[in-house]
Amino acid sequence: MNNLSRNSVIGMSLFFAMALNLPAQTAQQNSPALKRRPSGQTSPKDVPGVDNDLAFLQDSPPIVPPPLQLVVDAGVPLRVMLKKSVPVKKVGQRIQVFTTEPIYSFDRVVIPKDTEIDGHITELLSPSKMKRTAAYLNADFSPHRAIQVEFDTLVLKDGTRMPLRTKVVPDVGPVIRLETNPQKNGAVHRARGLLSEQWHLAIEQIKPSAVWRHAKQFAWNEWPYHKQKIAAGTVFDAELEQPLEFGSVAIAAEEMGAMGQLPAVNNEAYARLATPLSSATAHLGTPVSAILTRPVFSPDRKLLLPVGTELQGMVVHAEPARRLHRNGQLHFTLQRVQLPLSTPQPVEMALEGIEVAKSSHIKLDSEGDTSVASDKESRVLRTALSVAIATSTMRTDEDRGTVDQGGDPGKTSVAGGSGYKLIGFALGIGLQSRAFGQVMGFVGAGESVYFHFITRGNNLVLPKDTPIEVSFGQHRRPAGS
Repeated sequence: MNNLSRNSVIGMSLFFAMALNLPAQTAQQNSPALKRRPSGQTSPKDVPGVDNDLAFLQDSPPIVPPPLQLVVDAGVPLRVMLKKSVPVKKVGQRIQVFTTEPIYSFDRVVIPKDTEIDGHITELLSPSKMKRTAAYLNADFSPHRAIQVEFDTLVLKDGTRMPLRTKVVPDVGPVIRLETNPQKNGAVHRARGLLSEQWHLAIEQIKPSAVWRHAKQFAWNEWPYHKQKIAAGTVFDAELEQPLEFGSVAIAAEEMGAMGQLPAVNNEAYARLATPLSSATAHLGTPVSAILTRPVFSPDRKLLLPVGTELQGMVVHAEPARRLHRNGQLHFTLQRVQLPLSTPQPVEMALEGIEVAKSSHIKLDSEGDTSVASDKESRVLRTALSVAIATSTMRTDEDRGTVDQGGDPGKTSVAGGSGYKLIGFALGIGLQSRAFGQVMGFVGAGESVYFHFITRGNNLVLPKDTPIEVSFGQHRRPAGS
């Protein structure tokens, strides 16, 4: 929180403290026991029709709160998404992205969703020699440069252009929103919703347009060379390095009277992680902090928790990745709410949703426990296919009862592809060597067994600024934690 917004909060706090103490101070100043009334001054009790010592305050001018400065502080991330694919050409190339969610200041939106933000490519970093050699051996000659971008202009709906200074973390890539089964829904309702969601997802995947899109994407990825591009749907997190000011606004005192009260059970709130988490380093008791990104209101639209309120908690279950391809697990709870310049208040919260990169393969169960999907069925099928290809190269020519030293061209080419993709496939056809097919077949089978079943699994990583959704109420612990 910068000085401007902190001063605004302090000013509001002092204002309400003075407003609450004003009646008592006024009564003390006019009490005969504390101060002698000058001769000739009329007491409120002497006025006909007035029977209340504080009735004269009704004619006092209304208390006007100080104006509130609307500021988006430095360090707040702007999550933006690329809507159209951009072929990567050169440094300095302009790119256009749009905000994926509204940005709030205190209790109102200052940057709506789908607001345009412009930027440019600042650097293209070539991969290391080792990575390039591995790509060449797999017949992949495409450029795999790391792309650094910077966003410098915010374009509001009315055409106003505001300069930005941002620090962009490496692109998140396409993201997916994971949700648990909300506590307020019954088991039958949750089951119906899950089946309906899976059915619609399956229908979308078998549509001709979807099948054609997947086929083109597969061919594009397997082609030996293709130009680099930033795919549509890629998400960036751009942290502000300087605050953005959106003027000031006057807020009525009655709208602020409930601030600091805790929301009702099952009331939802949106936040972002201020603490990066990893199953490799987290342990029981590791502190967790999140920051509200949207205000929380009461049913009668009174502000309870403004943007910037801190949610505090800790890790209650963590398992790092282990050998035999066992992935990491992580479960945390949020247990306290702290407004700026106030003491924390205890409250139970449950994790209801989280937005992660699709490439992370993170899953979220109904108890709010996060883990990396094992994808066991796919690993078994891929390994079984590699082993079947390797064993097929050992078979003899059953028709002649002899061993063909040249080998079956089809088998050797497939075995070569199992070892080193297109290069191995081409060598298998050209050499037509049974020994080459056997070596490549068992190389591919060995790699599949090692990487799918023997090597260490993947740790669960939740970067800083990961969007989360919580609900107020009793948190749910995973079984056995």
